Amino acid sequence: MEYIEGESLAAYVSKHGALSEEQTRALMWPILDAMSHLHRQRICHLDIKPGNIMLGREENGDIRPVLIDFGLSKHYDNMGRPTTTVNTLGVSEGYSPREQYSGISSFSPQSDIYALGATLYYCLTGQTPRSSLLVRDGELAAELPADVSPEMRDLVEKMTREVHTRPASLEELNGSVPFVEHGEGDNTASAESLETRLISAVNRKGGRKGKSKQNSSRDDAGATEVISRSESDKSKKRWITYALIALAAVVISGLVMLILNKCSGGKADVVAPAADTASVVSAATPDTAEAAAEEPADTVKPASRPVEAVEVAEPKPQKEQTAARKQRATFVEIFAGKVAQKRKFFVTLCD
Repeated sequence: MEYIEGESLAAYVSKHGALSEEQTRALMWPILDAMSHLHRQRICHLDIKPGNIMLGREENGDIRPVLIDFGLSKHYDNMGRPTTTVNTLGVSEGYSPREQYSGISSFSPQSDIYALGATLYYCLTGQTPRSSLLVRDGELAAELPADVSPEMRDLVEKMTREVHTRPASLEELNGSVPFVEHGEGDNTASAESLETRLISAVNRKGGRKGKSKQNSSRDDAGATEVISRSESDKSKKRWITYALIALAAVVISGLVMLILNKCSGGKADVVAPAADTASVVSAATPDTAEAAAEEPADTVKPASRPVEAVEVAEPKPQKEQTAARKQRATFVEIFAGKVAQKRKFFVTLCD
């Protein structure tokens, strides 16, 4: 583990204000060159920001930018798939592109390119850029100071576009603004002394004994927000399990109803009236017969509607009804126990 004596780019800009274009080139061109090398090795940093660029000092006092904090970095295979199983997602407000908020699942140098463009904006303005969720293409480039060259303005504009129109590699940008050129000015160094080193961890809090806190300072305001995807995955699995339990309960309830219907023979119990039903017989009284005789012969009476005999189910004995109820209760208890066992199994599997 290398100890870096110096301060972060965020602390440096906060102390000295916005940098000139020459100073920005001197400090950031080595970082762009280093990231181009990483991308050729199919590695994405995914957390580039001023707080993760340390400005070390050479023995002669020259500044040496160092890219640090590879905690979120990922390596990808030739198919663009990550070679690690780490599912931690992190975003830095103002420096992470829009697509990083929803997660990056394949090799995407465009994400680092956006963060580098946002860092250039910070160096030239001295201000943290607005969240990528709130800006449109070209807005950050339009906010750069008036003395920024058209080439630098065009570079920032291309690097901070939407992912579909953003350059796919830093090599595509190297033609307009070569990364090997370094301007000269105050607080700058030669290309040899600005050699960038890539380190995965650095002791910036404790440091060596006798070192001041200023030498290991960092921009706390630009902290990376870490989102645990494992928690969200677990929550999704839990909801899926609950849905499966509910579906199983519906299916089992349907089976219970079907079995109960079969046990009752498909007919509901009908309770017969207390007295026997008398047969319906059509009979004429004497008065009715006389009235019929007095009527003219040509009078035709409407045909009377035939009376249908209704078959009434015999009531089941009391003992048979009691046995059927007990059988239904037994089936309900058995299936209720099965539902409880299934629910316990799925909840245990989810947790």
